[in-house]
Amino acid sequence: MEPSGIEKRGVKSTSHNPFCATINHIQLYRIRQVFQVRRRNSIGARAEESRMKFSEELETAKEAAHAACEVMEKYRHDGFEVESKGARTDFVTDADKEAQEKVVEVIGDRFPKDGFLGEESDLHPEGEERVWVIDPIDGTTNFVHGFPYYCVSVALRVDGESQVGVVSAPALGETYHAVRENGAFSENGESEEPLNVSKVSELSESLVAADVSSWASETTNQHQLNIVDELVGTPVSFRFPGASALELCHLGRGYFDGKILVLAKPWDIAAGTLIVEEAGGSVRKRDSVVDGYVEVVASNGRVQEGLEEIFDRRVRNADGQ
Repeated sequence: MEPSGIEKRGVKSTSHNPFCATINHIQLYRIRQVFQVRRRNSIGARAEESRMKFSEELETAKEAAHAACEVMEKYRHDGFEVESKGARTDFVTDADKEAQEKVVEVIGDRFPKDGFLGEESDLHPEGEERVWVIDPIDGTTNFVHGFPYYCVSVALRVDGESQVGVVSAPALGETYHAVRENGAFSENGESEEPLNVSKVSELSESLVAADVSSWASETTNQHQLNIVDELVGTPVSFRFPGASALELCHLGRGYFDGKILVLAKPWDIAAGTLIVEEAGGSVRKRDSVVDGYVEVVASNGRVQEGLEEIFDRRVRNADGQ
């Protein structure tokens, strides 16, 4: 008689005896418990190892982000000079420049061998394994107009992958952070709460954040208009808040269910996409149809396929790609 699967594992089958069968069920239950505990311990150990590995980097990124927030708030109250980067709505201010300098100063003191990549100055990190990616004010146009939806974004990339991310929005009193394989969190004073994406599963019930850059080229504008046209024709609610890093955090927090971005630079997404992933969401990143940019489709995971279809139909297919 061919032995059963249980007998092959060294547990003699006694199914003919109700009492022994009960004992076997208890044994199997205990075996399952042992394996479940070992699995939880393994996952917990990996998360603890990741947290310990980057604990100093996380605290430094928080300190740097908060220092940048102080710069922003100073200029917001005292006033600032505004310059154009060459397009009528692409601004840079004194606050952007000083905030980036402050972030580089704080991090550079702790990690002098690391490289930097920032929006507001010529920081060239080629060849560096560890690179800090900085957007001193994501949402500068909002900042200039007094609309309180702007933030500082600080991320550490190791071998091209974000391992630590911090986003802080001073006007909203919000700070978000994540370390890879250790979850994402929001901070409020001394306490922090884990972030979890929404459970919305129907695109028709979703709130999606999108970006439209009015300073872009004619070709790029057409790609963006294609997305807007598709969203208007789809039963989905959408918003254009104007600060991608913060929008990604609000996706991780469950405020938004999706995020579409045609024109992203590394500093726009380095921290925010990590926070979305660690909050349980999905992120697709790839080279944009526009040279020099990255495109992003992110979501709670449940509406990812639908958002990707919208994006590809109206951007990729329009170019025959």
